[in-house]
Amino acid sequence: MISPMRFKLVLFLLFMVFVQAYSTGLSSDVITIKGQTWSLLSKPIWADSVLYTRLMNFIPKNHCISTANWDGFTAYWIVRRNRLYLQKIEVCVYDKDNKSDSVYSYDVDALKDVFREYYHNDFIRADWFCGQLRAGRGELVRYVHLGFDRNLEEEIVMTVNNGRIVNCKHYNNFKRPGLTFKDVTKDLSMLYPWERFPEITSKRISFICKNFKVTSDGHLVDFEVSSAVCRNPNIDIDDENHPVILEFKKVLRSIYPWEVMYINGKYVMEYNSIVIPLIRDVL
Repeated sequence: MISPMRFKLVLFLLFMVFVQAYSTGLSSDVITIKGQTWSLLSKPIWADSVLYTRLMNFIPKNHCISTANWDGFTAYWIVRRNRLYLQKIEVCVYDKDNKSDSVYSYDVDALKDVFREYYHNDFIRADWFCGQLRAGRGELVRYVHLGFDRNLEEEIVMTVNNGRIVNCKHYNNFKRPGLTFKDVTKDLSMLYPWERFPEITSKRISFICKNFKVTSDGHLVDFEVSSAVCRNPNIDIDDENHPVILEFKKVLRSIYPWEVMYINGKYVMEYNSIVIPLIRDVL
């Protein structure tokens, strides 16, 4: 039997898949690397809650808010001698009286109090940041409507330790045409052997899938199914060796060729995780 909490989780995941078709991802910061301008698919300021709070208290209260940029600011960065520096911050501000937007720009000098621990000799060095940063440019190769879950034709992946770039890799990404999950949803429902499982009387069963492994020519090699869930009756199957799941994996692997993307050194599919619903008696 499925627990109420788990059922709510499945509904949420289904809702997110639906929402992804109508929402947008987050707007990027901007970074200069060796004189070239890239989109920075990250927000390094988010890594320090104290800095972020100070900054939000500093920028005008009437800053613009959008689904792509809830904070209302865009940070500009530069890499110098393998160090990450903040150059300026731009803030979109809305004037209610004139009903118009304008952009305020704050340079290093204006920001020195906000970033006082990291301001030295007229520079703001991002020593607070540890982790991975990804910069991109060119056309979109892969896009998921969730945060920075997208990839561009050309990307640089940097590993940063206290503001110092300790590793940097350059990638050229591309996409090979093929079938997508959206293309095959109806076919999957028709191909699935419902007659083998008379205990499943529900019209719909949802499979929570992740970690897809695909070859360069579009063959789906393997993937994980965390759970198979349906209602009326309430059934929750989390054993990957259960026949209901094994048959689903067999059907999905029979589809060919899948759309394949070469992203940062690996062949991947559009989604790394997705909820796939099958509906009985699809015409």
